[in-house]
Amino acid sequence: SGMTGTAFTEAEEFQQIYSLDVVVVPPNKPITRKDHQDLIYKTEKAKLKAVAAAIKKYHEQGRPVLVGSGSIAKNELIAQWLDKAGIKYEILNAKNNEREAEIVAHAGEKGAVTLATNIAGRGTDIKLGPGVKELGGLVVIGSERHESRRIDNQLRGRGGRQGDPGDTQFYVSTEDDLMRIFQGERIAGLMERLGVEEDMAIQNKAVSKTLEAAQKRVEGFNFDARKNVVQYDNVINRHRKVVYTVRRKILDGDNIKPEIQRLLRTAVESLTEVPAKQNPKFAEEFGMIFPLDKDEIKKIGAEKRDRVRTKMALDAAKKLYQDKEDELGSELLRGIEREVYLQVLDTLWMQHLENMQHLREGIHWRSVGQRDPLVEYRAESQKLFDSLQANLRAEVLHAIYQVRKTDAITREATDDEHDTELTRLAETSVERGVNEITSGEANRDHDFTKTKAAPTTADVNRKRNAARKKKKAQRQNRKKNR
Repeated sequence: SGMTGTAFTEAEEFQQIYSLDVVVVPPNKPITRKDHQDLIYKTEKAKLKAVAAAIKKYHEQGRPVLVGSGSIAKNELIAQWLDKAGIKYEILNAKNNEREAEIVAHAGEKGAVTLATNIAGRGTDIKLGPGVKELGGLVVIGSERHESRRIDNQLRGRGGRQGDPGDTQFYVSTEDDLMRIFQGERIAGLMERLGVEEDMAIQNKAVSKTLEAAQKRVEGFNFDARKNVVQYDNVINRHRKVVYTVRRKILDGDNIKPEIQRLLRTAVESLTEVPAKQNPKFAEEFGMIFPLDKDEIKKIGAEKRDRVRTKMALDAAKKLYQDKEDELGSELLRGIEREVYLQVLDTLWMQHLENMQHLREGIHWRSVGQRDPLVEYRAESQKLFDSLQANLRAEVLHAIYQVRKTDAITREATDDEHDTELTRLAETSVERGVNEITSGEANRDHDFTKTKAAPTTADVNRKRNAARKKKKAQRQNRKKNR
């Protein structure tokens, strides 16, 4: 949950993307600010001249004025008009960060004129100086309507805070970006036929509604773009959750024998789906993962009954696995499994991310064939992930079945720190990885209980690994001292 003053116009997006409802909280004090109807001019020049004239009028009355612009360039154009009129002002456009706090502190005083961009002025709390309330409060002037109603509402919200008086006025021309895109020429032609002079402003509810409708269309377009990005990200997010769940277990030192057994069963079921008669490469593919005798592989492939063929292959693979465990020892094999799995997973995951990026860059061309790129992206990404899982099974099982005791002792797998390329990148990265809590307050449940929680399997495994490393260091020190 969170709080903002301008979320109501984006309620649909909050609900659809984040499943969050927007609730309107009534103001602390009744709003006394007056929001005037838009003033519409034929040309940009006439509009800026009118803005400068309005600033001068309010400045002479002693009222503070805040002028909001869409860009620094527009800000500086208004500043040129004020220079001609001889009016002193302050500019708040993120270029003078050192003085921003001072500028904001004095923006509500009598006669103050502040020119601000929307980004720089967003969220600014302007306190009214002595005697300003009696004059009518802060005047907020918008030099144009923006693409989003939220930005306009944020600018309006700088005035009339906590029940203070104030006025807001937006100045619009038919040459503004928003008007130029949406019926600006038609409105300009209408003003021309009616004989409206360049310096004359019109106030028309229909034009204001047209502007709001244009803003809604732009907001809808931007919402669709953001929603599209989220939908594409959700696809790879599902892959990421699966990969990092397994990776977290390995890094915590958990026993992954059940996971290896699952890979073994899945690999056997995939390889024995059809008999060797229908798959000429059966013996080669089976032998690449499971180093069984050729005659035994041939016997398995020759079996026509699916269930019997799968059971024969599974029994042979499990026996081979048990023989390897007897050869290396249970503890040593667990360490080898963690090391091999982590290294293979990291390598394949980095390749998968690269493949997904290439897929994302070119998937939009499917729309030429009247296909939905998002649907195609989901289908193709699932194929890539299935390929990752198949390669993971094959490479992990192949490495485990091929390892020898001499190799294992040399590598000292039980004392391995799982220092793969992805782990090293995560350690040296400026941003923390997805396995760490990067924000929010730490869990404080232990403050409310005096009983000590039982150690988890991960804690026990960490202590065991720390003890092994300590013993290894002692052995190495003894060798050096000989």
